[in-house]
Amino acid sequence: MRNARCRRDRLQRPIIFEVRLEQVESIKGAFSGLSRKPRQFVHTRRIRQIACKVLRQIICKVTPDPNDLIRMEPEQLGATLLFSLLKKRKFPSDMFLLPNLFHELWEQSLLPNQQPPYSRGLRPAIDAAITEAWAWLESERLIVPADDANGRNGWRRLSRQAQRVENIAELAKSVGPQVLPREMAVIAESRLAEVRQLASTEFDFKKLVRLCEEMNTAYAQGCCFATIMLTRALLDHVPPVFGKNTFTEVANNYSDGGKSFKECMQHLENAARKVADAHLHMPIRKSETLPVPQQVYFAAQLDVLLSEIVRITR
Repeated sequence: MRNARCRRDRLQRPIIFEVRLEQVESIKGAFSGLSRKPRQFVHTRRIRQIACKVLRQIICKVTPDPNDLIRMEPEQLGATLLFSLLKKRKFPSDMFLLPNLFHELWEQSLLPNQQPPYSRGLRPAIDAAITEAWAWLESERLIVPADDANGRNGWRRLSRQAQRVENIAELAKSVGPQVLPREMAVIAESRLAEVRQLASTEFDFKKLVRLCEEMNTAYAQGCCFATIMLTRALLDHVPPVFGKNTFTEVANNYSDGGKSFKECMQHLENAARKVADAHLHMPIRKSETLPVPQQVYFAAQLDVLLSEIVRITR
């Protein structure tokens, strides 16, 4: 029995080596010192140490500053983890275990350049952030229990929905714009959360929330026409909250917000509205130039507008 088991182990090792080598395609150079004479086998522990760099490289490339990782919302970090898993997997049925992911991130190694990328003093906070992101992935059914006993023991696999996701814009369309990185959102998720919590006997804010969500999604997908048209729709939607009939009256006559608020609203009225009108009302011409994201990005002024709505409604 012992000899049979040893023969089986020897047969498995080359197979493991072949799978790992194909999986870590971006770091094949790390295997340069692993060549052996024919009929000799490479120690699988060393292969595993090199293969473990995959998740570490992806996460550290996205969030090189550990404090940025800690500050990320669970949805945003969850999206980062999802794309890390998509890059890491070889087959649709590949399984993942959260403790193994921690091991990959923090593994100690004697190999050069294989030390943990973040300070160990930050490990509790980083592990907590990753755990929350993992829980969010489960709540959105992006990762699901593996089959049979594996699932009961904590192993997870990517759901069919997750396997269809190709980029962050598609994910935002599927689960909501909260997964977008901060720099890809016109309306900050923290501000949008405040608007969602507003309650009023005079106004229903559901449409305002949806306009903001669709604006974020449109901007993330590079839909510049949709972004600026939604911006204009938002400006036309909110004047009654300020006791006015039109946004022109808000920009010129609303006095409770102060001078800075008035200047920001006038910028929205004179710039954002004009850009939207140009794209909405211009008929087809012999030649055209398309808008770029910078042309339709009025995030700062819109945040000032929404913050004042939150202030006067609470």
